[in-house]
Amino acid sequence: TWIGDGYCDTSNNSEQCQWDGGDCCGSTCTNASYDCNSSSTGPCVNECLDPSANDECCADNTCPFTCEGNGLVTCWDSSCAESQDDCPAVTCSDTECSFYLSSYTCPQIEENYGYDCSVCEEEGVCPITCEDEGLITCFSGECAISEEDCNGCENPIAAIEGINYSEGYDEFYHFDTDGEAGFLTLSTSGSGVDTKLYLYALCNDVDIDNYPYGDYIAYNDDWGTSQYGVCPDCGYSLESYIYIGIPAGEYIIVSSDQYNYSNTPFEWSLAFDLGIEGCTNASANNYNPEANIDDGTCEFDDGVFFVTCDDGSYQSEVSWELINNETGNIVLNGGAPYEGIVAIDEGDYVLNAIDSWGDGWNGNIWTLFDAESNEIFSYTFDTGTGGLSEVFTIEGASCYPGDLNNDDIINILDVLALVNAILVDEFNDEVQSCGDMNDDGTINILDILAIVNIILS
Repeated sequence: TWIGDGYCDTSNNSEQCQWDGGDCCGSTCTNASYDCNSSSTGPCVNECLDPSANDECCADNTCPFTCEGNGLVTCWDSSCAESQDDCPAVTCSDTECSFYLSSYTCPQIEENYGYDCSVCEEEGVCPITCEDEGLITCFSGECAISEEDCNGCENPIAAIEGINYSEGYDEFYHFDTDGEAGFLTLSTSGSGVDTKLYLYALCNDVDIDNYPYGDYIAYNDDWGTSQYGVCPDCGYSLESYIYIGIPAGEYIIVSSDQYNYSNTPFEWSLAFDLGIEGCTNASANNYNPEANIDDGTCEFDDGVFFVTCDDGSYQSEVSWELINNETGNIVLNGGAPYEGIVAIDEGDYVLNAIDSWGDGWNGNIWTLFDAESNEIFSYTFDTGTGGLSEVFTIEGASCYPGDLNNDDIINILDVLALVNAILVDEFNDEVQSCGDMNDDGTINILDILAIVNIILS
């Protein structure tokens, strides 16, 4: 392949090698892979040994450094031949069209890049379009009968424990814990690709195209800043890693192509280890010390509230203060991630939210729940260093169960109040909320017996 390439190789400058195909003499060198006019590799700076050639024309630059100057023709690949019929045949792999065949069809290449794909079409190597087969093309490039058959949240791929494969587009996967709670690990370690993974409970929670991307359980696009564990074997900072305890159920896993601009395919792994469901909060009335998966059943006394601040990135920049708006006292403060229990008196409160970097909370959300897991207030901000939230109110309990007259004593007067309500069939809000002792939605003799038992004990 070194012979006749326009580069004078001294090892080939011999009769046995046809004087390097003419590369070493000015009158015989033809421009192929290299330039015969080169001041470092061309014939005019090398020894011309071919007795039938000469390099005197190098002095006045009259050498025929072209195929035509040597009585030949220039072929499509810049090689020389006696006639066009002697030129090498053009194959699809010799054309610019071939560079894009793995990603596009020939009509797409001609339309988008302007390259001639006729040679490839003649060879029959152009991809057949989905439409040629009476199908449609999904966003991933795969063919399907209809849009409903394309991969999506309602038509996810079954994820398996072990290695899964992504085409590099927005893709949806389904995973079922088979009735067991446990610890789920999702990782793109080793892919070397900028990936982005989400975990959702329901399709209605999914919105990966619009910030904050729906109501996800866990999310990561950079394992180094994940609040869901530290990747033990990631070698590229933009790989994704999630490790989280989940209750038994079915889940949606989404691989987004938001940062995978070239839609590079990659492999990702899934692992699931069994756990024990129950209330994992030590401050709850029904705390289960053996549980390591919180199932959302924790129960707390009235006046006790549950505070979280989580679900975003760059959490070291996040801080906050819960302030009594009437007294100015700081009731609670913290950062992210945060989970805690606090007793709060009724009244008005504000949250002083702070971001030390000044670019908002990057998806972190501060939330206050009551003892029955009802959301009382939540707050976040997208830009800036933060500030005070709007004022929100903590309502005091209207009464304690059984104390129908709100005198802080449960006695015969409360029994009589409940009996009277039953006899006249009038149940105001106070009676309904304070007298329904077994929470069955009905005021009857069972509730009277419950109050009597409290008095007797």
